[in-house]
Amino acid sequence: MILFAKLGLLVAVFLAALRFRLDLGTLLLGCTALIGVLFPVAPGLFAREVLGSVLDRPTLELVAIVFVTVLLGALMRESGALREMTQSLAQLIPDYRLIVAIPPALIGLLPMPAGALVSAPLVEEAAGARPITPEARTFINYWFRHLWEYVWPLYPGLLIGAAVLRVPVERMAIAQYPLTLVALAIG
Repeated sequence: MILFAKLGLLVAVFLAALRFRLDLGTLLLGCTALIGVLFPVAPGLFAREVLGSVLDRPTLELVAIVFVTVLLGALMRESGALREMTQSLAQLIPDYRLIVAIPPALIGLLPMPAGALVSAPLVEEAAGARPITPEARTFINYWFRHLWEYVWPLYPGLLIGAAVLRVPVERMAIAQYPLTLVALAIG
């Protein structure tokens, strides 16, 4: 019971700090320290584990992926490629709602870490000066990037579900195909 109280306190502190818009890096560092206080471990072991996780290969790879993704978005914006892409799409499709939804849907065909950082600038550029709130832009980016989770075999959820149920991936995708259509209609 005490374990759940400690975890609850940790989550509450984290959510409260997010609510007050505390810097995320500072917040994560503070929560790491709070974990060290709430779950006492020898200081040397705690420091080794924290340092080890920061310098762990998957952590460094993820940081590199996010960095390169942000760099790609910045280069596309600075070079005008984002503007050209959305203008080309606007010449093909007259409805701006589709112009805003199509880029994240296309990016969603290739699930990747930090995919939102690739598609968000496209949504931003496609939305332009139209009266779309930042919240709606975030929703559009998220929703349409994840349309394919039910049917696209590159999504781990589909592969894991098929493995757990011991059915072929194709069968699972066909059975879930209506979910993609419903998600598209709702979006």
